[in-house]
This record gives sequence, structure tokens and C-alpha cells, in this order.
Amino acid sequence: MAGHNAPNTSTPWPWLKKALIFFGSIFILFGLWFAQHFWVIPSNLGRLIGVATRLEVYADTDKPPYNARIYASASQRDLDELRAALTVERPREFRHCMCDGDPRIRLYLGPVPLGEISIQHGLDVRCQTLWLSDAPLPDPELLFRWFDARGMTAPRKDFVRDRENDRKWKLNRENWIAAAPMALRPIDRLLGQSEADMSALRGPLAESLPDRDERILALFGWFGSSFGSWQSYPAYQSTASALLMEYPIEALASAAEKQDLTKAQTEGAARLFSGHAFYMERRKDLLLLSPKMRGRLLKYALSTGQSDKSQLAQRAFGSPAKVTLPVQQ
Repeated sequence: MAGHNAPNTSTPWPWLKKALIFFGSIFILFGLWFAQHFWVIPSNLGRLIGVATRLEVYADTDKPPYNARIYASASQRDLDELRAALTVERPREFRHCMCDGDPRIRLYLGPVPLGEISIQHGLDVRCQTLWLSDAPLPDPELLFRWFDARGMTAPRKDFVRDRENDRKWKLNRENWIAAAPMALRPIDRLLGQSEADMSALRGPLAESLPDRDERILALFGWFGSSFGSWQSYPAYQSTASALLMEYPIEALASAAEKQDLTKAQTEGAARLFSGHAFYMERRKDLLLLSPKMRGRLLKYALSTGQSDKSQLAQRAFGSPAKVTLPVQQ
């Protein structure tokens, strides 16, 4: 019809197609960037050190400044040897320690910062300039030698101390499992709990040990099977003390008065009565313990040579001058 405009047959789809292509490209580029920074590429660490012209090493200290510079160098030899010592592996899965790392190595190209490399317990390396995950260090000895050669001996000492603490922790755990009353086994189910269900433990324990004194002595022995501190210990060990705290002082004292207690049972009794929970909740009950028992438990705590045990025992039982110690026959 003359003068009538033809219908507009264009659609918005071409624009939508262009938008999808644009945002899809952005998404792909971001994915490539994220993959590069999320996953560890070991060779990139060597390249980063190879570009650097200067390094500084920082470590945690007990006094200000808490993040102190302990070493600085512009020596090419230092950089080359660091590059050779810092070889990492790609982790099988993402890993990230909650610690900041110590020591920390800062790299510079002239005055320009390139990035920071932190050592995580001598086992992993973190460099967030390159990637987000921590990378395992296959041979920590190479890095410790690099530090040692430059007068920085703390990294090796800290690593040795941590490994010894790990060994003691595992041994302590094994002792704890082995000392558990048979009725409560398998005890592994309690190791991951800060507070166990006491109602599920009382019945089997009473059924297997109907005599009250024997039951308390078994718990004393369990609570005394740890050779660590009486103030700071794994949460799962509170299961034994929680069961013991349910008994009246007369029952606890009756069992503790026995003369043939094992070392673990003596440790458990002293630990319970000296512990923070008993002192705060049942301090008056300590006055009901006989002077002989208080003296025996105090003497044991002092004989351990551990300051925290001695201090807690003296708070609970009195100082050696105020407590009559049993006469040795």
C-alpha cells in the first residue's frame, strides 16, 4: 500500500550473540588466569628468582620489631644458590596453611618488589605472586643449608623442634588409646571430639567394672597416661576428667587412698585434683582430702620436674612447708 512503511524484521539476537561472545571470552580468559595462579607451576618460582637482583629475609621475633629483617643481599651467588635450593613440586590438591610462614624472603628487581616467598614449617613454600596454593618442598635440607651458610640457623632448629613435637604428640595419642578402659574401646571414636556423650560411656564402664573403686582407678590410670602438660593438652583427654568429675569427693578419695597405685594412677589423681576445672568448681572438696594424700600427690608432682605440674599441685595441696609429707618407711 502506497505510503505504508514495511515491517521491521530485525531482531535483537545478533546483539545477544555478540554479548555472549564477549562475556564468554572474558570468562575463558579469567579461567586461564585463575588456573595459572591457582595451580602451582614449579618452574615459575625459579624464573622469578632468576629475575631478582636483591633479596631480603624477614623472620618473626619475640620483641619489636616483630617482623625483623635478618638478612639482605644483592649477591648473584646468593640468588643463584637460593634458586637451586628452592625447588618445589606441584601439590596433588589445593593446600593452604593458616600460618603466615617463617621466615619470609622478599625479592626485588632494583627498587621494585617482585614478590614474597614464605616457608611453611619447613615443608611447604608459598608465593602468592605466582599461585594461591602452597607448594610442597621435596628436599627441605637444601633450603636449610642455604640458611645455615648465611648464619640463619633458626629455620632448621624450628623444623627439628616441630618434628619432635609431632613425634611426642603421636606417642601421647598412642599411650592414650592403649590406656583407655576396655569397655570404652574402640576409643578412636572419641579422639575427634572435644566433648563426648557421657551417657553413652557410663553404662559400659559400670558394667565392665562394677566395683566403684576399680572404676575410678581405671579412669585415674587413663587420665594419667599422658606425659604432657596438665594445663594445655588435646581436648579429647577431657573425656576421662569429665567422667571422674561425676564422682563425689568421698569416692575419689577412697580410691586415691589405696597404697598400691600405679604411676599412671597417681599421675591421674594428682592431675585431676590439681587441674583447673576441679580447682574452680570443687575447690572446697580439696579440704576433705587427708593430709597424707595431699602430701603424697604433692610429692609426686614435684618429682616430675615440670614447672606447671608443681605450680598447680602447690596451689591445690599447699606448699611443701605447709603439707606434712608421708614418712618413708
